[in-house]
Amino acid sequence: MPYFARPLFHAAPGHALTELDFKAQEIGLAADWYDDPVLRDIYNNFRMDLYCEIGAAMGLYPVAPGQPADPKTDPELRTTLKTAILGLQYGEGPRALSGS
Repeated sequence: MPYFARPLFHAAPGHALTELDFKAQEIGLAADWYDDPVLRDIYNNFRMDLYCEIGAAMGLYPVAPGQPADPKTDPELRTTLKTAILGLQYGEGPRALSGS
């Protein structure tokens, strides 16, 4: 919820209102659903950026040995990885993923 809209919502007396952000939940759910130990390990232990870490595990994202995959190394590739990973999870086909 945008910050400017937060004052519009109030919890009833004796209640609380909260906002949750499940960081990269799609990846965590997929790792569990498919019982993928590599994806589960990446999800549970990523240090900087999940999509870059997945790209590094696939050999697609440049990363120094023992270092986290830094999204600043190649922001355009990071965006492409995120788009492809989430697109595949949501059923995008080759045409949609190619940008056609």
